[in-house]
Amino acid sequence: MGEFWSNKCRFAVMVSEMHSDLFLLTLACAGDQRRILSGEPWHFFNQLILLHLPSSLQNVTKDDLCHVQFWVQTHRLPFLSKSRALAKKVGEWIGEFIDVHGDSLHEGWGSFMRTRVRIDVNQPLMRGEMITLPHVKDEHWLEFRYENLPVFCFHCGKLGHPFEKCISFMEMVDVGADPDLEYGPQMIGDKLPTSGYDRYRSDFSKANAYSFLTRLTRKSIVSSIPALQSHRNLSIGALLAKQTWRILDTFDSLLGKVLKARYFKNGDFISAQKGILPSLTWQSICDGRDLLLKGLKWKIGNGPFPREDKLIWHLSDTGFYTVKFGYHLAVSLDSIDEHSSSSSHRKWWNRLWTLRLPKKVKIFAWRFVDDALPTSVNLVHRKISPSTACTLSAHNDAELEMITCLMWSIWSERNKEIHGTKPKPADLICTFATSYLDQYQKVTSIKAASAAIFVDNSTTSIQQQNTPVRSSPSWQPPMVGCNKLNCDVACDNEGAILRFGALIRDHNGDVIAGFSMPLRGCYSPKEMEAATLFHSVQWAIQHQIPIHFIEIDSLLVANAINNMSFTSFITPFHGLVVDICYLLSYFPRAKVSHIKGDANKAAHALAKFALRLDEDISWLGEIPSPIFYVVIRDAQF
Repeated sequence: MGEFWSNKCRFAVMVSEMHSDLFLLTLACAGDQRRILSGEPWHFFNQLILLHLPSSLQNVTKDDLCHVQFWVQTHRLPFLSKSRALAKKVGEWIGEFIDVHGDSLHEGWGSFMRTRVRIDVNQPLMRGEMITLPHVKDEHWLEFRYENLPVFCFHCGKLGHPFEKCISFMEMVDVGADPDLEYGPQMIGDKLPTSGYDRYRSDFSKANAYSFLTRLTRKSIVSSIPALQSHRNLSIGALLAKQTWRILDTFDSLLGKVLKARYFKNGDFISAQKGILPSLTWQSICDGRDLLLKGLKWKIGNGPFPREDKLIWHLSDTGFYTVKFGYHLAVSLDSIDEHSSSSSHRKWWNRLWTLRLPKKVKIFAWRFVDDALPTSVNLVHRKISPSTACTLSAHNDAELEMITCLMWSIWSERNKEIHGTKPKPADLICTFATSYLDQYQKVTSIKAASAAIFVDNSTTSIQQQNTPVRSSPSWQPPMVGCNKLNCDVACDNEGAILRFGALIRDHNGDVIAGFSMPLRGCYSPKEMEAATLFHSVQWAIQHQIPIHFIEIDSLLVANAINNMSFTSFITPFHGLVVDICYLLSYFPRAKVSHIKGDANKAAHALAKFALRLDEDISWLGEIPSPIFYVVIRDAQF
């Protein structure tokens, strides 16, 4: 906490322990003291931290630490009843009045009023108060909610302990009573509003209302186009799934306990239904859960009991859900569910067909939205055209430069319109693009002419002779007395059949053993490479063949094995890496390294040959006939 407070203050905050549960904070200036006191309440693991400002010669004890400042929200206020006098009265009811949030006294700010109050933690929290207001006939109930509220008891209303550890609550349970929980999570303060009132203060106060109006206009435009609105809904769904993941990952949280008691008391969170008249919170969590379940997988543990199994998010290496991967999954699922029927987004299509445009223009718009225009990509996709080459390639370079520059100009003006900058008139865009391109070409031609270097033919020929020719990497033998393992995987065009090949050679390039086998299952590319190495090392152990060097053409797998001690991932790929590291313990001096594909041709050719086979094949002390010439060429080092 000292480091945390130091980041909030001008100078470092020193924290020293006086005795059990009592610490001394040393501050460098009065400003830091005000900053820490005004930031109350402070929490540590959801437990309240009490602060006390001692006076001279005072012997501070735990009994002195009994007050803390809270921002209290007053809800259920009648319209136009907010006032500083009422805020002061609320502060006196709850404890000691400190201050009132001035903006909260305006009706346009929000529906509640914020009051800074100093309360006694030995007393129960105040839930509300019945008051009589001027010009109001009946009494009115004001509801109090506390911002940044830590753990408190739902039975006695005191801070510092949950109701499961409340002495009075347990005493009533012991005698067979069923005590009511008069307090609850409804006393936690609402999120502060970010309404149009705040945007009005920040934008119009600077005499720049355009950004505010732009946001309002953009919301109207986005809500009128279903395609743009759907992307916004996808991002909201990904955020809701994040909240669902938090409940699933930390089910013993307060929200998880409340939801379990209300919606799935005798069931589990995964299979719980929305029920009849659910709250908006539970509806949102259920919507996020639908997306979350599409990316969850069971991670099987090592023990004999299923309690060690756990649900993980299989799309990330850490196994934890992130909004980024959730959004990508939602987009991929949305693209699968999309179809080009006119019944989709009926309101949008009805609006399009009622526009006062020629029919051919409407048809063009329909084909454009449904991606039905005969572009090169669509023609290749429908097996009509053999190439996706752009038809603009028929133009000369000058025309292509002009077209590209004009497209860039249109895109730049479009961005200005969206981000609140005044764009150029449409009739000036072409003129600007032509002028801009001419100026650029004049400047670059001058620089090229001033930096030109003339070299005679003899110098050019010498440079060409001295230029080294890059050769493709080749297989290198191990040290004398050592063996090297090369392995690779191959699959057919559909990815349904997998085969891998492994080859062990000595320092002379002679083949000690070769092996090829089918690989069952559905794997990602990195899992294919990892599974290949796993079975290759396992096969070498079974035949008691020593291995000193291992080469694979997958940099991802090589780095994962060499850095396994620094990672804590739980995906299937890293499960394979853990198994490989365990098998490599039989070869404690074995070194795993990455090579280019050209240096791994023998293993790759053996894997390609195995695609035609249906069973395992091994070669001991002889060169596999399908890769005879490849091995001989590698041995010519």
